[in-house]
Amino acid sequence: MKNNFQKKDRKAFTIVELVIVIAVIAILAAVLIPTFSNIIKKSNLSADKQAVREMNQALAEWEAAHGYDKSTLHYTDNSGKMLTLDVDSVMYILAQAGYNTYNWACLTSGYQVYWYEQKNVMVLYNSTLARIEYPDEFVGTDVMVSAENGFHIYNENHVRAQQFDMSLSSAVTSGNAKAKADLTSVYSTTDTSKGIKSNEAANLVEMKNAISGNSAISGALMSSANVTGTNTLVYYATREIVSANTANAYASLQIAAVGSSDNPVELTNVGDIKENLYYLTVVVENGASAADIANAKLAAGEYVYNIFDQITEEKIGNDVTIIIAPGTEIDCSRCEWAPCKTFSGYFGTTDASQPVIINGAYLTPATGHSQTVAFNGSGSKYFVTGFFGTISGTSTVENIVFKNIRIYNAASDYDLTQNDIQNKLTHSRNTVGIIGGVTDGWDGTGYNPGNVTLRNIKVEGSCSITGVGCVGGLVGYIGSANSNGDGGAKDKDGNLVKINVTIDNCVVSDTIETTDTLGKVKEYGTIGGILGFSCRASSFEITIKDCTFNGKIDGYGGVSGLCGDNISGVVTFEGTNDVSGATFNAKGT
Repeated sequence: MKNNFQKKDRKAFTIVELVIVIAVIAILAAVLIPTFSNIIKKSNLSADKQAVREMNQALAEWEAAHGYDKSTLHYTDNSGKMLTLDVDSVMYILAQAGYNTYNWACLTSGYQVYWYEQKNVMVLYNSTLARIEYPDEFVGTDVMVSAENGFHIYNENHVRAQQFDMSLSSAVTSGNAKAKADLTSVYSTTDTSKGIKSNEAANLVEMKNAISGNSAISGALMSSANVTGTNTLVYYATREIVSANTANAYASLQIAAVGSSDNPVELTNVGDIKENLYYLTVVVENGASAADIANAKLAAGEYVYNIFDQITEEKIGNDVTIIIAPGTEIDCSRCEWAPCKTFSGYFGTTDASQPVIINGAYLTPATGHSQTVAFNGSGSKYFVTGFFGTISGTSTVENIVFKNIRIYNAASDYDLTQNDIQNKLTHSRNTVGIIGGVTDGWDGTGYNPGNVTLRNIKVEGSCSITGVGCVGGLVGYIGSANSNGDGGAKDKDGNLVKINVTIDNCVVSDTIETTDTLGKVKEYGTIGGILGFSCRASSFEITIKDCTFNGKIDGYGGVSGLCGDNISGVVTFEGTNDVSGATFNAKGT
């Protein structure tokens, strides 16, 4: 029997139809995704502005309650005592208002929040475009540059560093801190709450030997303690802080106060004596695992980070002595590094045969120009930074190996404003190096004679330094940090002062590079294996002695294995300086 049911044709999409459908979806996605992304970004930006608005409201309410004087940065606490407002206090105020940096961050990618010290307000900053987005009164202005050192970043790492207690006053009671001629006889206290074996006795002996056996250390301490004439050093108290790792491996930070014999002080009030001597070591006992040791090295790196951050915020003086136990390795890779803007003292170890190893510190464009040492030149704006921002005064950095250090276009978030151009500034002289700069220590009123020694420093080939404008494999810039410093550094009486800089027995093997084609204007794109350039250095006498550069240079402008350019100042080469192993690629002239 014939089947009356006919088989129906089943139709499917043809390849052409599928291609058309996919094309339509792609077109819709191309149109809609950016729209949705913009909506999300606008929503996040609106939320970030509202957060900053609420932060500023909380600060305004606090000002009204505490009689805050913006002209002096002073306020009155609950006991009636006059105090100075600092970033640590501001973070505490904001935490009480619900904005604790440990659980708050900008929703908008590429945005950061800073505290503006002079106005006591928070600002929302677009780090990608290098401009303030809120409050409206600062939008389109160059206030972040004109205020220079008045902006402080609001983030977890900074707050942790500011809250780290390394004062003696919190641990040493009245009557315990009395002047003694011998460091090992002073009152000492150890943080034993972590149940870790103390290394205090060994630290004190090592500190005593380092001071008596190293003229650079004793000289730095005498400078910070204002020891003059026939006076001698005296010691008050010490405190040891140990990291919460394991009993088999931990970081030990010994803190001490050193003064002058002509002005002995007994501790009766907080702040009577200042901490100016630090001894850092990583203690490794039998049975320590590789993980234990790695964590102890990270803890040591955090201690240095905290010291540097507190120097920048002027919580401790910049004229400090930091002695590190010979052979100690410090891991600085936990987070974006915090260069101390100005350092004057001693950093290193006493044994050249067992150098300190600084491992893993890095700087990226996240380190903005407001976190650098900034000043105007005659034709450019300077931003100087590195592992150290700048070094000045009577200072020695010695016996150090830097490895796995990465500096990439730090402080690159600045374009010349219209106001800059009207003031005849034509270039942004972003300058980076392991040591961003050696300067005259301008303090706003004058200078002091300086003697800076960089000795027995090795920068390994695992390090790389990239800058927008000027770069040095070891030092980026040597010269004045005063906006009017072209005529040479002068003291408060108007007399020219002399500043000696010696770079001795240093071996630099890193890869250094400049990226901005402005470097084709030679003097604004200098790059050197040891020193990037010297400028505004009429008072400087610079000696490069027995140094080697065998790394790679890839950059615009002035390119040299030793000194990229010497615009002013006296540069002398002594001994045997070797660049025979270097590789050069000059992109422009």
